[in-house]
Amino acid sequence: MNDKLVVKKSPLNYSGSKNYIVDQIQNYIPNDINCFVDCMGGAFNVGININKAHTIVYNEFNPFVYQIIVMLLTQNKEKLISKIESTISTFNLSKGDKTNYLKFREYYNSHKEPINLFILLMYCFQNQMRFNNKHNFNTPVGNCSYNETIKERILTFSSEVKDIKFSNKDCNDIDINSYPKNTLFYFDPPYIITNAAYNDGKRGFNGWDEEQEKKLLHTADKINLNGQKFMISNVIYHNGKTNELLLNWIHEKKYKVISLVPHNGRYGSRKEVLIINY
Repeated sequence: MNDKLVVKKSPLNYSGSKNYIVDQIQNYIPNDINCFVDCMGGAFNVGININKAHTIVYNEFNPFVYQIIVMLLTQNKEKLISKIESTISTFNLSKGDKTNYLKFREYYNSHKEPINLFILLMYCFQNQMRFNNKHNFNTPVGNCSYNETIKERILTFSSEVKDIKFSNKDCNDIDINSYPKNTLFYFDPPYIITNAAYNDGKRGFNGWDEEQEKKLLHTADKINLNGQKFMISNVIYHNGKTNELLLNWIHEKKYKVISLVPHNGRYGSRKEVLIINY
C-alpha cells in the first residue's frame, strides 16, 4: 500500500467525481504500468492523482467538459485566474444573483467559450452541467460562487506525470491496440442503480442505461483478451437494488472485486467497488 495520498481536487465540480475514493484507487494501481488511460475522465480527479505511470491520458466524450479540463491543464494559471476574476467583475456575478447570472448565461450561449462555461458552473444550481437539445446551457442560478478554494484548486491542478495526452471520444472507441501492453484503462461509468442526475439523458446528451453498460463491459472484455489491464469503478448494491448485469458479468468472467471503504459514512447504503482483471 502507498503512503497517504494528498488528493488534488479538480477545480471543476462535476457529477460523479471520484475525489473521495481516489486514494483507495491509487492503492490498486500496479507499479509496472507504462500508461494510465482515464477513459471516462470527467473532472479528471482520478487521472490527475495517478503517479505510477509514464503517460496519463485524459479521455472524455462530453466536449464541453473536455474543453474545460484541457483549458485548466494547458493555460497559464495566473492568466487564467486573472481572466476569470475579470469576467466575474465585468458581469457583476454574485451568489444567488439571478438577473446577472441569466445575462451571463445568455452571453455564454452566444459564444460558447470554455472559460465562460466554467464560470457559469461556479454560479449555477448545484454545479449541474445541463443543456437543452441545442446544447444551450440551461441550468438555473444557484447559491454557489467563485471563491478562494476554487482559485487554489486551479493553481494546484497539475500532474506529477509530465506526459499528459488528451482524447475526446466515446470510451468504447478508444483504440486499445495503439497503447502498449502495460497500459491500465480506467473506467468510471455512471451508476445505473443510483438514479444520479447525469444518468437521465436530459442534459442534451445520451443518458446511461443497461445497453450503455453492456457496451462498456464488452470493451473491458476486449482489453482483457488483448492482454492489457482494466479497472472499473461501479456500484453493485444500493438502497436494496442490485446491479444484476454487472454482478452476473463479474461471476461469469471471474474478475476480481475490491470493496471500497465509504468515507465518513458517505453513501453508506451502497457497495462501491473496483473491478479489475489483474
